[in-house]
Amino acid sequence: MPKSTEAHRIYGLRERLLLAPQIHRLKRLRNDLVSRLYTRRPSADLDAVRAALGDVRDENLLFVVAFNLPWAIDLMIRSTRRHMPEWRLVIVDNSNDPNARAEIAEICRTAGVPHLGLPRNPEWSPNRSHGLALNWTWTNLIRPLRPRHFGFLDHDCFPIRPSRQLARLAERPFDGLKLVPERVVGAWYLWAGYMFFDMARVGDRDLDFNHDQVLRLDTAGRNWTKLYRDFDGPELDLLAPANAVLPLPDGSGSVEVLCIDDTVVHVGGASYRGEGELRAPREAVRAVVEASLL
Repeated sequence: MPKSTEAHRIYGLRERLLLAPQIHRLKRLRNDLVSRLYTRRPSADLDAVRAALGDVRDENLLFVVAFNLPWAIDLMIRSTRRHMPEWRLVIVDNSNDPNARAEIAEICRTAGVPHLGLPRNPEWSPNRSHGLALNWTWTNLIRPLRPRHFGFLDHDCFPIRPSRQLARLAERPFDGLKLVPERVVGAWYLWAGYMFFDMARVGDRDLDFNHDQVLRLDTAGRNWTKLYRDFDGPELDLLAPANAVLPLPDGSGSVEVLCIDDTVVHVGGASYRGEGELRAPREAVRAVVEASLL
């Protein structure tokens, strides 16, 4: 195993005068406590989902955290079945809208996809809420069940071509979209909306999908300390961000969206961006995904 890479954040004078380093460390401790408490909260669906999944030690589980968008889950189910059939989809529902949660549960029931309603999430921040949902899933589903591989996709991040993830995981312990924050030396993280892991190589780690304020690493960034830094090096050859230009369905123009490994397209912010800003990327992505299913 490579030697762990040390990392640090570059704080400016004003930040230091305002005690930002100390405040960020206190917030990280707070988030640790909130996460530990949240992952102990029960879900009424847990036993049924575990029973439905059965013995998954030779399977690849793909988890999608739902949040108030039934259309996205419907499209996710259909697109992963076509383009990622080697992965078994599980929906973990973080929706705070009861009607959306009920509709998502019905979509999953009709499609025969396991659906687990997460406990009420105490966080208002999207990245902290998402991190808690991932930590609950890791603690209560992935770690006890120990699938051969597991991965996470954002609920508005859809495959449009066959996935290469299993081939890539044969060559590395984890894979995904590598992001490097500004004003940080020596640290990076995998984007929480597209990350995959080999359970045999990471399953004994105490993974943490919270963000890391101290190192300016977004959701799942705590895994820099828990995992990534011990494998840091060019041989990982992780994926880099790239964009694709998609035509608008009405022919009025085009829009640029995130495209990962030339196989997945991402709407981006589908749960919280305003309709005026969201409509073009959402409709362009939906159109290209639907076309890939013909």
